[in-house]
This record gives sequence, structure tokens and C-alpha cells, in this order.
Amino acid sequence: MLSRVLALTLCLSWLVPTCSPEDGTSRSAQVREEQETSSAKEAATESAVAAAPSSPQPLSQEEDASLTARAEEPGPEVSGGALSNLHLTYVVIALAAILLVLLIK
Repeated sequence: MLSRVLALTLCLSWLVPTCSPEDGTSRSAQVREEQETSSAKEAATESAVAAAPSSPQPLSQEEDASLTARAEEPGPEVSGGALSNLHLTYVVIALAAILLVLLIK
């Protein structure tokens, strides 16, 4: 029975069209277009790497000062692991439930 279903599925797969309904292009044309796009991106990347300076440039005094200020005072968007009482309560309840399950076994 399983082999008949597999054979029917394989036979019906030949009936599926190989073009996309939205633009009417075949799958091989889409693959070829994607390859051309990726090769164009690679060429652009290579030209950007070739245009880049060979050695890194030192930071200006303004850039250095701004980075130093950001490092000293990160601001309110960095809350580094602060847990509220609600979260701590959930952790304690979860640990107690785990301990209870282990003790009952």
C-alpha cells in the first residue's frame, strides 16, 4: 500500500509545472538569474575590498572622545541582567517544583 502511494506521488510530481505563476519564468531561468546576481555582488565586494586602504587609520580625537564617553556611560538601553521581584519569584517557584518532583520520585 505504501509503495503504491509513493509511486502515485512520484508520478504526479511530473505533472507539477516548473514555472512560477507570477512571472512565467522557468526554474532554470530563475536559478540562472540568481547566479548572475550573486556573481555581481561578489564583483562589487571584491572592488570594495580593493578600494579599501591597506592599513587601518587611527581614530581622530573627536571619534576617540565620543567612544570613550559611550564606554563610560552606556545609558538606559543597557540594563545588564536586572531581574524584577516577579521574575525572581518565578525562578524560586520553578526551583521548588523541580525539587518537589525529584523528591517524589
